[in-house]
Amino acid sequence: MSFLSTNTSLALGQDLVWRNQATGENVIWRMAGTSLSTSKSISSVSNSNWRIRGTGDFNGDDNSDLVWRNQATGQNAIWLMNGTTLSTAISIGTVNNSNWQIGGVGDFNDDGNSDLVWRNQATGENVIWLMNGTSLSTAVSTAAVKDINWQIRGTGDFNQNGTSELVWRNQTTGQNVIWLMNGTTLSTAISINSLTGTNWQIEGVGDFDQDENSDLIWRNHATGQNVFWLMNGTTLSTAIATTPLADPNWQIEGTGIFPIFAPAVQYSTGTAPEGITAGDFNGDNNLDIAVANNASNNVSILIGGGDGTFRTPVNYRDGTAPTGLTVGDFNQDGRLDLASTDSFNGVGVLLGVGNGSFQTPSFYSTGGNASYRIITADLNGDSRLDLAVTNRNSNNISILLGNGTGTFQTAVPYTVGTRPSDLFAGDFNGDGRLDLAVTNDFSNNVSILRGDGSGGFQPVVNYAAGIAPNGIVGGDFNRDGRLDLGVANTGSNTLSILLGNGNGTFQTAIEYDAGTSPTGIAAGDVDGNKTLDLIVTNNFSNTVSVLLGNPNGSFQIPISYAVGNRPAAIAIRDFNADGKLDLAVTNTGSNNVSILINQS
Repeated sequence: MSFLSTNTSLALGQDLVWRNQATGENVIWRMAGTSLSTSKSISSVSNSNWRIRGTGDFNGDDNSDLVWRNQATGQNAIWLMNGTTLSTAISIGTVNNSNWQIGGVGDFNDDGNSDLVWRNQATGENVIWLMNGTSLSTAVSTAAVKDINWQIRGTGDFNQNGTSELVWRNQTTGQNVIWLMNGTTLSTAISINSLTGTNWQIEGVGDFDQDENSDLIWRNHATGQNVFWLMNGTTLSTAIATTPLADPNWQIEGTGIFPIFAPAVQYSTGTAPEGITAGDFNGDNNLDIAVANNASNNVSILIGGGDGTFRTPVNYRDGTAPTGLTVGDFNQDGRLDLASTDSFNGVGVLLGVGNGSFQTPSFYSTGGNASYRIITADLNGDSRLDLAVTNRNSNNISILLGNGTGTFQTAVPYTVGTRPSDLFAGDFNGDGRLDLAVTNDFSNNVSILRGDGSGGFQPVVNYAAGIAPNGIVGGDFNRDGRLDLGVANTGSNTLSILLGNGNGTFQTAIEYDAGTSPTGIAAGDVDGNKTLDLIVTNNFSNTVSVLLGNPNGSFQIPISYAVGNRPAAIAIRDFNADGKLDLAVTNTGSNNVSILINQS
């Protein structure tokens, strides 16, 4: 599922829009292919004369908007949506004759604007309203169909020519036809599989298997069955049943794209930003962002406004070519501090002043070569934060135990795999002691180091991952109370999921597709269904992929969102204090941070 189409009016919906005509409730079914993922209620409309007649993108924001018609008064309106939230309701005029019905929404003149298709159920006339946003530009008549048993049931692009076609059904005979259009003119009428029975109705068109072919969604109004026809052009490929809904008052009113995240907003940083973290650096109870800039040898601090916006960055000197970045109160003064990796074998510690500024960094040797990523945790149980660092060219990690004063002890190395990248700390065997998981770029595996509770670690046990594993994150993905691991594999364009057994061992990795060259990874419940989801940066496709989680530890097809150039690392926090997790992504190629606000 992608929101990168240049013609959003043609983007095929993959979620289902439902309306209950008896109660006025409206619901979005977010779909994972042909399976229901989550159900999200949206604003209700109690007046049963109002019906949702289709969806389209009428303001070019990559969100599906809802088209409404009041069959009693003739009023027509468009709900401009932010994800599943109503932003603005706009009247688009009145058509008093109740015989006129909106049959679908599409783009018939290839101008990138969603247009409306009307049918007169008494005369058989058909008219296309060519729209300019939410305004009528031109009304164009197209071929008439006198037989009123024929109804327009939706629009789609069935021959991939970049413009919309019409889907027809004869409810009496069961015949179904697709009109291949040349703009607003009928080119060819093609019969497709018939389906007898007046209870079955085509309720929408979308691309539910992401093969760039338009598919059909059917509903049986008597039994509540719902079935997808996955199409290959105008030919039925496969029929797949999905979740039934027995209450006949619920009707599918169309399909749409209702993204979880709003389009990215960019904020400038230093040069080639990589590592990123977040915290309240100035004590105003709003989240701020810190970024390690690899090419300008500094750290950018972006003070947050609490509404998802950020101030112009202030830069602080750091070590040479910093890459990793972590946050914690290292000197226990109640103010957040920063620690970054110096690519030439060191760690820079910037103690926070408490007003959003930072002191001159102190540097500590890691004893390794090409220090890369860094995390902080209390590895020896003394209530003081410690540091763990990967060293790419010496094939080891370094442990720097904290003194609680903002200083750190001499680094202790531990051998891992070949060219270690990232690391994660968690209790993998339930003994109350923190263990470490490390991705190894050249040996294509994950090293598990069991902690002894005093800051020391046992020899590694390795588990296979994908090709060139980079970022790593942990969480309870299958809700069994045991920590699992998610790994971004840069070389195989996949994610590896290693489910934990609870005794420090892990099951064989399961692979999921991501974008091109996935690098950073984070976990959080972004859709609010109490199941962890995964977010990964795709360094070569300039996107982040969101893989919504299932309760059994599996993940859905990735949803892609555009960010900046060469995205690297990711932070997942609630930047606008609305209770929903947002994203912050560093873009090494465009020298900025992308902020994606959750609008689910």
